[in-house]
Amino acid sequence: MDNQIEIILKMFELADTLFEGFDYVKSHIKEYESAIVIINDIKNGISSIQKSINEMSDELPFNEIDDLTVKMIKLIDEEVTDNYGIELGDKIIKNILPIYKELCIEIERCLKPYVLC
Repeated sequence: MDNQIEIILKMFELADTLFEGFDYVKSHIKEYESAIVIINDIKNGISSIQKSINEMSDELPFNEIDDLTVKMIKLIDEEVTDNYGIELGDKIIKNILPIYKELCIEIERCLKPYVLC
């Protein structure tokens, strides 16, 4: 697991960056095109977390990270397809952001012990 510590630290940084992305989308949802770019960046970041977790899953305790990332990616795709403008911003806040917060808690629960050692 020692060689994974750098990846874990980068995941924590990425999680913070993604949260900033959500803040940007919430405050700039009227600028739909730039908000969509950030939403896609968030989706790519979540996919990156998912890939990294899958690569070290044998070394981690049981967790819901993969399920949460899959759920988020699916929801992002659905909300972007089905909504526009303010409605999309509302859906992100109500549907996607709570799952993201749950994902962050799960990441911290599973990975923090490895970087505190």
